[in-house]
Amino acid sequence: MTAVVRLVLVAALSAVALAACGTDDDGSDAGEPVAAAGEEPVTKPQVCFEPEALVVLGGKRLGAVVAAAEGGPPVRSGELTQLVDGAFVPSLNQRLHELGASGDQARETVAAAQDGLERVEAEPALLLDDDGLGEAFADAQQAAEDGGFSTAGCAG
Repeated sequence: MTAVVRLVLVAALSAVALAACGTDDDGSDAGEPVAAAGEEPVTKPQVCFEPEALVVLGGKRLGAVVAAAEGGPPVRSGELTQLVDGAFVPSLNQRLHELGASGDQARETVAAAQDGLERVEAEPALLLDDDGLGEAFADAQQAAEDGGFSTAGCAG
């Protein structure tokens, strides 16, 4: 698969994943307000820790590197480390901060995602391995689904 085709595929899958996180299986809004008796409704943030969504979170440069790695010359580890430190980590930390601000229900998801993030920081090549990246964030995705912050496969 050429780099251009891979980049288009990553962008298309990401758009589908992000759009799909907008509804539940029953067709209702995934961010539908929930409230206990006498409280104001609170909208739960939606997250996706699937590899395609994580690559998008890393920004355009990361998407281009992932696309170029498919069938192209080897990616320098220094370039991956720079992308992890300069784009992926700050973007994911911002998203986890927003998720953590939603309350105690998000604590398990945030902790599991931070574990996945530490794995990627220790081994930046995971960004080029969908299986490895998915494994690094599998607990975070499961916690997000269990907590109502995501859907399986991030598809409605």
